[in-house]
Amino acid sequence: MLFESDSELGIRQRIFQLMTLIAGLLATVVVVPIDLLEHLPLSLCAGVLLFGLTFLGMLYLARQRDIYLYKSFSFLVLLLLNFAWFLNCGSQGPESLIFFSAAILFTVLFEGVVRWMFLSVFVFDVVALYYVEHFFPKLVSVYASPVARLHDLTASAPASLLLCVLMTMTVLSAYDAKQRRLDAIQG
Repeated sequence: MLFESDSELGIRQRIFQLMTLIAGLLATVVVVPIDLLEHLPLSLCAGVLLFGLTFLGMLYLARQRDIYLYKSFSFLVLLLLNFAWFLNCGSQGPESLIFFSAAILFTVLFEGVVRWMFLSVFVFDVVALYYVEHFFPKLVSVYASPVARLHDLTASAPASLLLCVLMTMTVLSAYDAKQRRLDAIQG
């Protein structure tokens, strides 16, 4: 796993580092070039690039300074999904696929009341986006062609699946390591 040698890192710290790394790299190296090739709005590309660089900056702070900005990262993910929703074709675009990754992220990063607060705000936000699109369809950009939509979705689906799988693998890896330690103590 990515953080095998970092046994002193907790599960939330590992997930945070993994997600800021993946979100930063996906945004800057994958999403922006694809969006440029699909002739999506330049404001979308510039915004996604800015978010990606911010995520990589958060990774730097976590790794080098031991500063974990969990709530800031989560708010930025929410903000990015809202920003991209309108500029990247709304319910016809890939943001719906990323919602599942974000829900898992909020579930893993937080606990107790804070977890439920983030998940409640997130669910309300997702539902609101669909309603805003329904009542104000002109706010949402459209794909230049069906092929552009196909390219966008076929790039986004594997990325979303990768995020979900890596978060799950990180949680399971931490659980397995803890179970091995308990087994060693007991026996």
